[in-house]
Amino acid sequence: MRRQGVAVALLLVVSSAGSGGARSGRHALLACRHWLAETLSVVIRASLHRVASCHDAFHGARSTVDCNAVATTDDFIHAQARARGIIPEFCQGGNPVLANYPTGVNPGIAVSTTIARRIAQNGEALQGLTRLPAGRGGHALRRCVRAVGHARTALVTRIVAAAVRCQARFDRRATVLGAIAPACLKTAPRTAARVRRRVGRACRGVTGAEIGSCDPLPECVIASVTALGQALARDIYGALPDERGRLCGNGELDTGEECDDGNEDDHDACTNQCQKARCGDGIVEAGVEECDDGNNVETDACTPQCRLARCGDGIVEKGVEECDDGGANGTPGDPCGSDCRFAEVSCPPTGAVQATLSLVPAKDGSTAAEFAGIQVILGYPTGVGIPGSGALPVGDPTDPATRIVLLDQDLYTGLIVFKDSDTALVTTVATSSPVRMGVAPLPFERVTFDCTSGARFTPSQFPCSVTDESGKLGNTIPAEQRPACAVALTAR
Repeated sequence: MRRQGVAVALLLVVSSAGSGGARSGRHALLACRHWLAETLSVVIRASLHRVASCHDAFHGARSTVDCNAVATTDDFIHAQARARGIIPEFCQGGNPVLANYPTGVNPGIAVSTTIARRIAQNGEALQGLTRLPAGRGGHALRRCVRAVGHARTALVTRIVAAAVRCQARFDRRATVLGAIAPACLKTAPRTAARVRRRVGRACRGVTGAEIGSCDPLPECVIASVTALGQALARDIYGALPDERGRLCGNGELDTGEECDDGNEDDHDACTNQCQKARCGDGIVEAGVEECDDGNNVETDACTPQCRLARCGDGIVEKGVEECDDGGANGTPGDPCGSDCRFAEVSCPPTGAVQATLSLVPAKDGSTAAEFAGIQVILGYPTGVGIPGSGALPVGDPTDPATRIVLLDQDLYTGLIVFKDSDTALVTTVATSSPVRMGVAPLPFERVTFDCTSGARFTPSQFPCSVTDESGKLGNTIPAEQRPACAVALTAR
């Protein structure tokens, strides 16, 4: 019946929000601010009561109950759902108050999650032992644990409630509705005095270590719980982006932060923006990354794995390396030398060199899986050539004298056009049998050039590229999804 009543109340609140029409101006800001504080305070109270009531119950030595697991309890889930539903009704998109919270996230979800984490951590620190021994000795320990739990509920509730009332007064005359005013983060001395007496009586003769808590009792409990109440009050109101930046480094995990190690070392596992260090964030994590240039370019000096580009890593560093076959460099017959430069090929007495083109798919899987049309340009230097120019005839691929041979038989099932400009060969193919791209390079074309005996060439003098590609339905495949083109050069 209790849940039914809350659900009905939620519907009434949401209905009244809708019937009032769109709010604007100052009233809209204050209404948003009020309902954020009201609904998130309910989440705090529900979470505290849930932890305390769980610890009040007796759990045997073999119990697996985790009384501090706030986020999985029905009480928390119900209170969070209430906040998630009410807040958008009073904090419409574009309301400046929402700038106090991580963008794109309903504060009812984001802040509730922070609340659950803080209360769970505090529960583990102050009421760590759920499974206490039975008997007279266990009874004394359980009495102390219960007193600590109820002390936390009372003191946090008092601190948060006082902070909310205080901030409401500030908001009425404030020009900017940012983080909670420091003057509203008080300590509730009267409630703390009552807590001190109650915990002191209940825990007489018990040390904090015996119940998985802090020492000395009760003073450490008051200090820990006061800090918790103030942190929860800060969470309720969030902080504007510039204020949020000042929270980073306080050693506490505030809403919107992934980490907060309380230091100013930007090169450890937690950055100075309180985000977990990751490859690609533009900050070199000491001892983990060799470099971090903040981009995903594979061919510059820093790889997408945040490793310094080096010869032998299998990635051709643009402007530095001509080739890089991943460690096979320098082996006999390998066209890529140990210095990641192409080995020269000398034109033999027969007066011919062959350039073999391969289509190379991207390692990240972005290359289109198949193509039905493709255009490839192969440039070549002065000193080599193909007889004729302009449109060249398609020769018999089984005839050794054929100068241009397509290396996949499926390419011969459609239109083939070879066009030579005496500096570059353009090959255009449209096939009725789409060609599939795998993960390995796909042999595409072999071109035999005339050359002068003794002349020397490297594959870098025969640049090739895929300038157009289409799918089986005739759709143009974007440039970023086309394969790269690689050339191997041999004497014929």
